[in-house]
Amino acid sequence: MSEPEVEAAKVVAEPLAGEEIEDEKVGFDIDDLPLQHILLFLPWIQSELPKERMLKLYDDLFEMTDEQADEIIDSMAIKDGDEHVKDIFTAYHKLFRSDLKIARRISKWFIEKSGNPMAKRMLFNDINPGAFKVYKKEFLGNPQKPDIVPKLAANLPIIEIADNLKKHVTDQKYKEIAQDAKEKYQKNSLAAMWYARCEFLINFITIKPNTRKPENWFYEFIMACSHCPRTRAYAFYIDKEYQRRIEEYQIKLSAESAAPAQFTADLVSDEGPKDPRPQSEFGKKPSHVTGESSLSNYCLYKYQEELAGQAKDGKNCIICAPTGSGKTLVAVDIIADHLRKKRALKQVGRAVLFVPTIPLVEQQSNYINEKIGTEYYITKMSGDERTKSSHERLVDIMAGDIIVMTPQIFINMLLSPLKSQKIYLSDFTLMVFDECHHCNESHPYNVVMDNVRNAEIRPQIVGLTASTGSGKSKGGKINPEDTLNHIIALCARLLAVTISSVKIKQNVEDLLSRISQPVDDFIAVPSPPQDKFAHEIALISDFIERDMEEDLKVLQTVILSLSNDQIKLPKEEDPTRQGGSIYLPNGSSKTSVAYYSKMAWIKSEVGKHFKDMKDRRLYVKKCLDLLDMLYFALKYNELFPAELAMNYLESRLDQFADEDLYVGRESNCVLSPEKLASLRELFDNVRAQVNDTKEFMEGSESKPILTKLIEILQAESETSRIIIFVDMRKVGSDLSKYLNKRSEIINKFGHEKVGYIASTNQASSRWGQTQADQQMMLQKFKDGSINVLVATSVAEEGLDVAACNLVLKYNSVGAEKSLIQRKGRARAKGSKAILLALEEKTMRREFENVRKEVLMNICIQALQVMSEHELTRRIKEKFDEMKTIAVENKRREQDLKRSRTTIYELCCKECSQVFCRSDEIFSLNNNEYICCNRDCWYNTKIKRRTALKERGQTVTIQCGEWLCHCGQKRGNVIKYGGTYLPATASASFNIKVINGTEEHITKSWDWLKQYKFNVSPITTKELHEMAASLFNYNQDMYKEAEENGNIAALEALREDKKPYRKNYNLKD
Repeated sequence: MSEPEVEAAKVVAEPLAGEEIEDEKVGFDIDDLPLQHILLFLPWIQSELPKERMLKLYDDLFEMTDEQADEIIDSMAIKDGDEHVKDIFTAYHKLFRSDLKIARRISKWFIEKSGNPMAKRMLFNDINPGAFKVYKKEFLGNPQKPDIVPKLAANLPIIEIADNLKKHVTDQKYKEIAQDAKEKYQKNSLAAMWYARCEFLINFITIKPNTRKPENWFYEFIMACSHCPRTRAYAFYIDKEYQRRIEEYQIKLSAESAAPAQFTADLVSDEGPKDPRPQSEFGKKPSHVTGESSLSNYCLYKYQEELAGQAKDGKNCIICAPTGSGKTLVAVDIIADHLRKKRALKQVGRAVLFVPTIPLVEQQSNYINEKIGTEYYITKMSGDERTKSSHERLVDIMAGDIIVMTPQIFINMLLSPLKSQKIYLSDFTLMVFDECHHCNESHPYNVVMDNVRNAEIRPQIVGLTASTGSGKSKGGKINPEDTLNHIIALCARLLAVTISSVKIKQNVEDLLSRISQPVDDFIAVPSPPQDKFAHEIALISDFIERDMEEDLKVLQTVILSLSNDQIKLPKEEDPTRQGGSIYLPNGSSKTSVAYYSKMAWIKSEVGKHFKDMKDRRLYVKKCLDLLDMLYFALKYNELFPAELAMNYLESRLDQFADEDLYVGRESNCVLSPEKLASLRELFDNVRAQVNDTKEFMEGSESKPILTKLIEILQAESETSRIIIFVDMRKVGSDLSKYLNKRSEIINKFGHEKVGYIASTNQASSRWGQTQADQQMMLQKFKDGSINVLVATSVAEEGLDVAACNLVLKYNSVGAEKSLIQRKGRARAKGSKAILLALEEKTMRREFENVRKEVLMNICIQALQVMSEHELTRRIKEKFDEMKTIAVENKRREQDLKRSRTTIYELCCKECSQVFCRSDEIFSLNNNEYICCNRDCWYNTKIKRRTALKERGQTVTIQCGEWLCHCGQKRGNVIKYGGTYLPATASASFNIKVINGTEEHITKSWDWLKQYKFNVSPITTKELHEMAASLFNYNQDMYKEAEENGNIAALEALREDKKPYRKNYNLKD
């Protein structure tokens, strides 16, 4: 880009520096027109200028040099139509780009002296304010692309764009613009095309549509460009993130039209159907579903028939078999058998297969379709169906014979109070839980089963797992009775009456012959006893700890939990070390789990007491942020050359400075000038010390664990398939890049033969991965395009990552379930599973997992040799025990409620407005506290949360912050079961007895429940009452919540990549 072009771009972009300007003037000043805008009107400007030699008379007016005037005159002299247009276009672009002042003077003359109708439009005085702001931001405000408008004016394929608009847009005004441009464009001359493109863009930007908002013209434009390959390139040029923006716009449109006209009419009745609603009520099946038997499409081995036997007899059971044994095919056979029996009895049958992750929805639905897709209609639902309405999603589920879905979607629709999205347990006759060991207290699987256990009409339940787990043993010791109880409790939660595994001798032999049994190997590769680089980094931690000691001691006077022992962190420079361990100058004093846990505990305790000594509390938290960076840099240094650890640390320090974190702004607390100066001084000292450690990096480049890893990879054959498990996404990303650069790996496998796979629900993170990227990487591993796959835990469970002959765990150890799942990825004969461990205790943890695996298998065998009567009795006893505990908890809750007669009012901490009573608060999943007062929305607003934290497995959607009219945050607006609910934060309010004095609250919800008032779990009654409350109070707020919630869901499911953000954390 030339220097004048850069300057012109700056002129265009200046008004958009920083945040968008509120209440800015609409239209341009005649003396300050942006270059791109002038070029948009160039066809009419040049047509009005004096011709050829007459232009010389205007030299003084336009202040052109003779040379500039001659170039314009020469371009006019060419008589051939198309060549004439090309020369005029080139000459004026050259002139205007080289001298913006001349361009503005000529434009001013055109506006003031010309009678051309386009002259009156050039200042954009009549444009919608929102549309004008979007024009300046999206087309004129990008200094990296100062030529969006002229490129579109010169090249935009009008015919295709017009056809796309007429086909896909319903607003008549857009159709009229499209038709007009198409007619003018088809005159088949360059001049006509040039005029048509520019007029089309002007009309599009200034449109006043019938049914769309004028400021949405940009989204309509890139959407029109996105429908065919030729025009899609223009959408990509304008914004590489065009797909993401279109998705968000579609969500916005959906939210604007989503609010039902009358909630009351759509509310479900108390009585649900007793029998499954037939598929025929929800539409026709696709033509490929013929209903003909698909028995010939698959065949079970004898051991698989044994596994399926109890479930095919109609029993609730857990099928436990090794990874790679074909449990999914067993599930297919069970489902098909169940539906065939229902069909033979002329009864409605519908099966649902629950999977814990989104990638598994696609994988399992494809697999089932392949086997029985012509006999039964298979549908899927993961939350990725964001362009569909709630009713369309309901139809997709209810029209299917077999539905593959994540449990969160099922729960939301099951609990919905709206007919348009309501499903019932009675609609399903069979539920299959893939990876059913997840069915514990907090997982959505157990939320589903909670509803099933409390239902009168229950479907058949089948669980699939390679590992039931061994549970938590008392005192940390491995105890067979505890493991038995854990497995029986899992059965009770799933209402299983038995466990099905392979017992018949011949079948066991057949199973063992068909699956690999990887040999477990443990290799200790300790860090070097001396590491000067790590030692110096750890000394910087000592420096920070000493700096915050005084503040911690003062805080001890108000935070009683901070005892001397609890705030004392181990020092790198202390040769005695706590516990008398041997002193190693290699940074290991700062890399233990105990060290990090202690840091996290201190930060948590300091954070709880926000009222007292805010200044000191905030200072300590910032010091702990710095310690956190150093801790992860040291952990990184254990696994990689020091240079990579330094790169990580410097990027975190840059973030600390660039994002103004060390200035110390936090909610309503700002550091005092003295503390702010202290923190800046500390930060500058830390940065200087970190810079000084660079001289020691060279001596810390070689890492024994990395050397051993490469040595093991080199020993494999060129056709080997290897999975390397790591704990952190960034480690996985960097390890794959590092190995691809190593000559030993290139010589063994070839170039770019190491891939990387991470979770798809971290798309907003730098090291997350989209589902498309994940599937592509898995396919490359399957077909041999890559030999080595570095993976986080996403590849442990369920995903078919093909047969591989070596699993390496790069200082990565989970629970025994992880051990079993990871070993299961190695499916080739003679495969191995190797743990490379930095510390002996890491090896002990893995060895403990092996013992737990053995114990689990022994316990499963013990349960199977029990008589059916005895096993059923023990499971029933556990179920009754769980039921008794639930009943007792409910009784205690009711007793507590009766004993507490005081009712409190909850009032805003800032303005004291009362918004709820204590008897109107209900708990949701024991972690959200909902204000169930339909009038609580009064005088409040919803604010979009700019950074939604990934919450993992959850049944609620965050829809923004709930703010009081005074600006104080009350909590969050969440969506649960299709209903928008106000979740209240304990830190946001004070309480008072009705007509009493206000009491300041600094405690948690647990404290409030224990000492102040009772909180009952939310029921469908409260959901019904709150269902219409937000919509009835303010439809605009309802639409905003709908849009925010859909975007929040989209962020976790997005297929296209998001731009790199600096706000990251090394922690997975």
